[in-house]
Amino acid sequence: WGFFKKLVIADRIAPIVDQVYNSPADHDGLTILFVSALFSLQIYCDFSGYSDIAIGAARVLGFDLMENFRTPFLSGSIREFWSRWHISLSTWFRDYLYIPLGGNRVVKWRWYFNLFVVFLISGLWHGANWTFVLWGALHGAYLVLALVFTPFWRSVERGLGVHRIPRTWRFLNVVVTGLLVLFSWMLFRANSIGDIGIMTAGILDLRPDLGGIHALFIEMRSDVMIVTCGLALFFFLTDPWADRFVKGEARSPGTWAEYAWYGLLLAATLLFGQYGETEFIYFQF
Repeated sequence: WGFFKKLVIADRIAPIVDQVYNSPADHDGLTILFVSALFSLQIYCDFSGYSDIAIGAARVLGFDLMENFRTPFLSGSIREFWSRWHISLSTWFRDYLYIPLGGNRVVKWRWYFNLFVVFLISGLWHGANWTFVLWGALHGAYLVLALVFTPFWRSVERGLGVHRIPRTWRFLNVVVTGLLVLFSWMLFRANSIGDIGIMTAGILDLRPDLGGIHALFIEMRSDVMIVTCGLALFFFLTDPWADRFVKGEARSPGTWAEYAWYGLLLAATLLFGQYGETEFIYFQF
């Protein structure tokens, strides 16, 4: 499962992402937005694939490692996202930085300060580049603003009567959270502050023109087709039940179905995997 995520999804997406992010001025806002969504998927498959491989290898040796990702892109808030994304790192920052700073057991302004500082340092931890600092600061700001506006937001929810449409409201929250996270990944992946400015300007000048995306499809035809097939299979397999099944938390669908499922994963990895000297993104940190 981890190798499928890495070789079939992440490494196939990487050339498309690199092409656009290495020359953002040559691409329109819609293309940048589309490729940023691909990068969100790339980094998730790369990080979680690495974690799944480590968990599987440890299990063979008789050890159980903690789960590191819990379908984070199904989160309905930034706070929930961080309870599902890179759990081991989040836990480390909580235990060794957030709690020693006082956590939420201090006056309100200090609580907000503690949250912001933790995410700022989290950005610096990823590398000595202002893009990482901005990424960390943005997530810190997301969380602080969410806390500040919680009373107002709850009154809005009561006024709208969202309790009558919980699934629809949840879906809308997931979409909004996904867009906020997507923008943050754009900062994370950008090569410089200048590139962030170029890409942000392009997105703000968004036009319904698919020409740039179509050009990418033509230029990288084979990779795009394989990614499309891989994405369809990926989303089928990352259904919440499938994710629990891989981790041994869900009931087996039956011997033949189980073997067919793993066989499909193996065949897809062997046939469509991108093989070469591509390292995991996480190794850069």
